[in-house]
Amino acid sequence: MRLVEDRRYRIEQGGDPSGKTPIAGEAGLTAAELEDFAARRRLRIGEGGAQRYVDCGNAYGIRGDVAFCQALYEARWLSEKRLVPWAANRLPDLWGSTGRDERWTESFIEEHIRLLYRFAKAEELPGRATPELGRSAIRLQAIDELGYRGELRFWEDLNGKWSPFGFRYGQDVVAIWRNLELWATIRRERMEHIGRMERMERMERGTI
Repeated sequence: MRLVEDRRYRIEQGGDPSGKTPIAGEAGLTAAELEDFAARRRLRIGEGGAQRYVDCGNAYGIRGDVAFCQALYEARWLSEKRLVPWAANRLPDLWGSTGRDERWTESFIEEHIRLLYRFAKAEELPGRATPELGRSAIRLQAIDELGYRGELRFWEDLNGKWSPFGFRYGQDVVAIWRNLELWATIRRERMEHIGRMERMERMERGTI
């Protein structure tokens, strides 16, 4: 129990001095950990989707692991009491206009990451690695015209921007990620402990 409490405290105290969670940065969790988390909760994700989020996020300098959690949240698998209607006309307008399987394709994931890049960074977007998704230019132009480009550096800043009625939208996404990070870290430490115990037993038996 102490291990869990200490780890939870370190997570909540980590990150930016503001206490918010940056959108930019490298993934802190592996694709395997993201997939295992989804599988344990019987959440349907596309094959290779977690790895695509990690790889594409790292290529753009965006937290692909947290973006993965946003995708789970948007797909309504982890939040049954959402404030935003399924087909709401939101600024990014990604998940409401695509089929379930399409949401885990390389093109869709890159579109998602590029929108986060536009919100969080003022620099020009790198060239796409996948074909452009419908309405991509319109989405980016809307972010520019609203003055959001490079101004929303933290997930919590997306409240009322990515989802106009979700005033705790960013906190909800981060809460999923913190839960995932805590679960993955405890499991990792438990497996390391089991490995050490097994090595000690083999040493005592003289098998190593």
